[in-house]
Amino acid sequence: MIDIKQILKYTKNLKLLYVEDNKEAREAIQPVLQNFFDNIEIAYDGQEGLEKFDQANQKHQKFDLVLTDINMPRLNGLEMIESIRKIDSNIPILVLSAYNESEYFMDSIKFGVDGYLLKPIDMKQFLAVLKKIISKLTLTATAQKHLHFLKEYEEVTDQSSIVSKADPQGKITYVNDQFCKISGYTKDELIGKPHNIIKHPDMPKHIFEDMWDTVKNKKSI
Repeated sequence: MIDIKQILKYTKNLKLLYVEDNKEAREAIQPVLQNFFDNIEIAYDGQEGLEKFDQANQKHQKFDLVLTDINMPRLNGLEMIESIRKIDSNIPILVLSAYNESEYFMDSIKFGVDGYLLKPIDMKQFLAVLKKIISKLTLTATAQKHLHFLKEYEEVTDQSSIVSKADPQGKITYVNDQFCKISGYTKDELIGKPHNIIKHPDMPKHIFEDMWDTVKNKKSI
């Protein structure tokens, strides 16, 4: 069962770009959209839709969702989608289509649209598509949150620990500033070299061999 209250709770905070050249279609569909979205930007053809999307992206006022017609002057819906995907490959996009435009269905899939709505909008279908979009946006937000956390953790680790990375052959691929400070080498002197470049003369060779075996083969700390 679709929980309309939960959908409204989420969609009210989304910024929608609605692209439609037909005045009658806009007047019929816009009131439906206003029930779900408080922030709606309207474009009257594909070219204007692309320009508004690009401008919002440059101003860091990105849209959360695009809803577009297919047959439009200057730039049709599919051409606009193709260009938008070059700016933002993850933006959810819904396509509005009349029954006689089914030949565009495969092309819209090729451009990675997230839903296909027939005119006039069927509310049950519309709610199902919105539920799918919300799931995608929620997963994306969660992933970005985790990525941000990991980046913060990496920055803290870099500042407080001695960090180096190596490829499967044991060649150094990354060192942080703390590693350079304690080793006495610069990053340029370390990158591409084996870790035993920093081995003290009194350190037995087998210590490095055991360490590498533990990390690479035993997958242990």
